[in-house]
Amino acid sequence: MISPPPPPVPEENMEFALEVFTVFDFLMTEHGFHLVMLEPHVVRFEGPKTFVQVSFFHQDGDIGCQIGWLSPGGGQPEEGFSMEHIQDLAGLRASGCYIPFQASSRPQAMMLLPLLARYIKAYAGPVLIGDPVALDELRRIRSEEAELLRRRHQLAPIRADAERAWHAKDFPHLVALFEPIRDDLTPAERKKLEYCRKRCG
Repeated sequence: MISPPPPPVPEENMEFALEVFTVFDFLMTEHGFHLVMLEPHVVRFEGPKTFVQVSFFHQDGDIGCQIGWLSPGGGQPEEGFSMEHIQDLAGLRASGCYIPFQASSRPQAMMLLPLLARYIKAYAGPVLIGDPVALDELRRIRSEEAELLRRRHQLAPIRADAERAWHAKDFPHLVALFEPIRDDLTPAERKKLEYCRKRCG
């Protein structure tokens, strides 16, 4: 299948968008997607059930890539997931193969596009076809990530108080702070807790 040419657009600052169109051509030739947006910083493809949107803004510092399900209608919003979620779905973080796709400039972002496309080909197949099992698993991953971030935010002031207690050698206070959150402590924090317990004993 021959992919259609990109629609006519102003050439100024379109290098990134045109490179995305070229590199992600496989979405149209192999998966039946079509191009719906081609702007300097954002390119979007849509298939029968799902979409892929690739963007780059200097202030963000990374290549934005949302892959997900189109709105089913009835006022329900579309549901997109980042490449971080896709890589977690494939187990890449656990295996040490996770890539953050960070770029500090447009040329650097363009250099990363072929690798991003390869990762989508290799690991986003179930999402591209709209597999409901993949959707449920991605929702679970996102929910767990949100809970982890909420917990980190909740523990931040406790950790700050404990750090002050450590430098002040207020060992009983550090024990009082760390003991209730023992399961959330880092290895270094657990060593501090054990040390302070001994000093208090």
